[in-house]
Amino acid sequence: MGVDISKLHFSKSDMSLFKEKIRDETKLLNEWFCQNRFSTLVGTGGFELEAWLVDSNCRPVPGNVEFIEQLNDPMVVPELAKYNFELNTKPFSVKGHGLLSLKQDLKNRWKQAELQAQKMNLRTMMIGILPTVQEKQLNIEHSSPYRQR
Repeated sequence: MGVDISKLHFSKSDMSLFKEKIRDETKLLNEWFCQNRFSTLVGTGGFELEAWLVDSNCRPVPGNVEFIEQLNDPMVVPELAKYNFELNTKPFSVKGHGLLSLKQDLKNRWKQAELQAQKMNLRTMMIGILPTVQEKQLNIEHSSPYRQR
């Protein structure tokens, strides 16, 4: 993620380049595993939760630019479409009361998102794929103008 895609169709050379990049990244990932570059700490968790901005009929509303700017929370970022946003948290230790802390963080962040949506006469919905989204709404025109941070 994090890179805008401006094409709808891809050539054979595009696909070859894509395959080459996948091989390079897979090789790098393997090297990192061999070098023990990943954390070995156990008991750590977090969340990355996709959500939608919807109207009173649960139809998607393309308002994530204003929503994210007004919410002003670095842990709430855009998703691919203008209708979506993503809630994140920093990793928590799940030892002791860690899961309760994680739950409270999500609850607080979600409440702030709901309040901001209400100010815009919208609602928030925690769901991966919104059943009311129509195919005509899933195109470049409705792509979020943001780049992932």
